[in-house]
Amino acid sequence: MRKTLLLIALALVLSGCVKVNGSNLKSIVSAQVATAVSETLPTTSTMRKTLYSYYLPTSVGRREVSQSSTVLFSNNYNVLMNLDIVSVLSEKFYATESADPLRAYALATDPLFTLTGTYKDLKAVENAYVITVNAIEKNVVLLTLQTKYFVFSAVIPMAATGEVVYDMMKIVRTCSINSDEVITLYSNRETFSYTKETLEIFSQLAPESGKIIDMIEETTPTTPEN
Repeated sequence: MRKTLLLIALALVLSGCVKVNGSNLKSIVSAQVATAVSETLPTTSTMRKTLYSYYLPTSVGRREVSQSSTVLFSNNYNVLMNLDIVSVLSEKFYATESADPLRAYALATDPLFTLTGTYKDLKAVENAYVITVNAIEKNVVLLTLQTKYFVFSAVIPMAATGEVVYDMMKIVRTCSINSDEVITLYSNRETFSYTKETLEIFSQLAPESGKIIDMIEETTPTTPEN
């Protein structure tokens, strides 16, 4: 029954017959995610950075921001793609037996909804994800996709959420990291430097009101040492 509802929601979205609102947003996002995780992946990466690589669909634009992040353009909206340096270092130096591979991503307000699940990457490895949608102002949301090594964020109109989350999920399924390079570059750096860099990059997505930054609860993880 659930599968049938998702297929119906996706068909309506693709046909342009549904007006996206708070009551149907979760079903629309669920349908787009279900499609993205089931599609056949490309066989190679087209974007290769020092710390990570990924396949970029021809419909998505990009510009460089730093070694650990990229701003993508999905449906004419900015999407911040950030490598979670802290997660990579924690796995190397502070590996645990925790069943949850995702560390907390804190926001000061309750989300409209969250979605959790798994997807298979280019190597057919199953990865966990959590999608969070937070209301920012009327018909504007903060969309976040978090996986073990990446966090995608976008401040977008509610109506664009389905299309943007589809692109996020397609791209993250093709991502791979160079953990040795991450450890070499960041294991001796102060945690504050990385945290400050992340917040500065994230601020580029905030509206003029600055409400996004007010929602972030900055945390200070322990700095791994060699």
